Amino acid sequence: MKKLSIISLLLIIGFSGLGQSNTFNNNLTLPRLDTTFWSNDVSNIFTFRPNKTEECLTCFTSNEDSIINKTCFNSTSGHVKLDTVLEKITLSKLIGEWKLYEGGVFEISDSINNSSRSAHRNKIIHSYTDNETGKITFTENTLQIESMIKKKLKKKKRKYEIIDGKHLYFKKPLGQHGNSSSIGITKEGLLIMDNSNYVIIKKYGYYVVFKTIITRSIFQKLK
Repeated sequence: MKKLSIISLLLIIGFSGLGQSNTFNNNLTLPRLDTTFWSNDVSNIFTFRPNKTEECLTCFTSNEDSIINKTCFNSTSGHVKLDTVLEKITLSKLIGEWKLYEGGVFEISDSINNSSRSAHRNKIIHSYTDNETGKITFTENTLQIESMIKKKLKKKKRKYEIIDGKHLYFKKPLGQHGNSSSIGITKEGLLIMDNSNYVIIKKYGYYVVFKTIITRSIFQKLK
């Protein structure tokens, strides 16, 4: 099962793995890769998520041969998050037109071995594009998305809310959960929007594997 966020509509997925900027898969806060601190760091990262964005989260859990597998969709973070040192979002900074500068999907996976007290991290870029084919326009309370999907221009409007200057909450009709994204502005003025899925595979007393898959869109302001 794959659940895509609203920002995924802006991405034309065509993996190259080459040419991505330093911005694309950086600007992250990660747990220290030391088993003494790793668990506490991950717990602190999870507290970063406001309650309203947690309403958007959908999780599935299975247990087979004492191995627990938990998969969660539409989160503002997994065990890594968008760097909190990025400039906070205000309405005045957000309003206007933004073109898609680059985007894609990447994964960060941490493996912790309890017996050897060892930790290993792997980063994989699943897809990347810098075709500049998407555009978003923010007004005071709505977001309009324009994207090319299979050579056809698609437009979509959503109401949104800024939460704590670090998150966008996209509203849905009454009785339905919305979507959420982490958001920030780099010192170069680029707008980053992240949506995360994550997977936890754990065998108590033996090991834990934590994978966070981030769909990232980066925008440059037009006006």
